[in-house]
Amino acid sequence: EVWGVDRYDDMLASCRAKLAREPEKVQARVTLVRGDVRTLDLPRTFPLITAPCNFLDNLLDAADLARCFRRVARHLAPGGRFVIDGSAPDLPTMVASHGKAQVGRFTHPETGRELVSRFTPRFDFVRQIETDEIESRRSWTD
Repeated sequence: EVWGVDRYDDMLASCRAKLAREPEKVQARVTLVRGDVRTLDLPRTFPLITAPCNFLDNLLDAADLARCFRRVARHLAPGGRFVIDGSAPDLPTMVASHGKAQVGRFTHPETGRELVSRFTPRFDFVRQIETDEIESRRSWTD
């Protein structure tokens, strides 16, 4: 089961369009919610909450970060985890990793099943835009 939250309708529409290409079994496990992480009040808690792709960089002051962290704490199940994905730009690493897939393996906190994630960054150095392709599966066959 996956819940996605965004405060922008166009981002949710983009996610819905991609989700529509998935099997019905996958679609049935996804709930999308329009909301702001600083004020979010969902009707349940979660074993895992993520802040992906430098998300926290969009919260511009300490008060916004504190509000976000309070909402995360409110929505974490006992023993749950909050995972933050963040990075600082490193030009030599960006050049070296441009277009190259990186594969990582993770263990699901509830099921114990191994998940495999493929991450491929691409950079437009002139416009200073990074586009990442991230795909996760229960198994991977190259």
